[in-house]
Amino acid sequence: MGRMGIMGAVLLVAGTAWGAPLELQGVYQFRGQLNPLARRTIDVIDARLPDSEARLKMLQAAGAQCQNASGVTTRCLSFGRASDIPRASLDRVARQNQGLRIELMARVAAPSVVSKGDILTEWEIRQKGRWNGGLFDRYRYFEMAGGMVKLQLPGPGEGLWLVVENAKLLRHYDSVVTTESRWRWHIDAVEALLEK
Repeated sequence: MGRMGIMGAVLLVAGTAWGAPLELQGVYQFRGQLNPLARRTIDVIDARLPDSEARLKMLQAAGAQCQNASGVTTRCLSFGRASDIPRASLDRVARQNQGLRIELMARVAAPSVVSKGDILTEWEIRQKGRWNGGLFDRYRYFEMAGGMVKLQLPGPGEGLWLVVENAKLLRHYDSVVTTESRWRWHIDAVEALLEK
């Protein structure tokens, strides 16, 4: 191995040791705790309807972001607070996550860096485990600029994405849609907390 190869190996080992992923082990389970995040409201305005201009002005005055969706419709997006999420939406998220459980065994190898950039470092963690979506023997661990850490457990579709709060708490992002009419609906974003 040449000097460049040795230097690269030293830097890789130093980088791995410096920002080593948090070791997660044990059973993490949803026990009913939720963290409401925000409500987004989508309004579609059809210019052919008599109240369309007044409705568009009202939404824009309230801070909605509006853009033309087609020749006759405009789509507006409004952002609400966590406190705007109704109890019915929280109950739906709780039902959707009922029984969600993750079990992580001991690691079988040191974490390895898959890619490293200015805003994101991706690791592969070789560790056996299981969740409602099946068994796995490795998963992805993402460290983002600003300190956020996410996991991607293998499974159906895109698998299960989680935010790591600490070694005892994982957060699963979820959302529900509530339709008021064909012209207005809400997307309520909530995290289900998985506690050890």
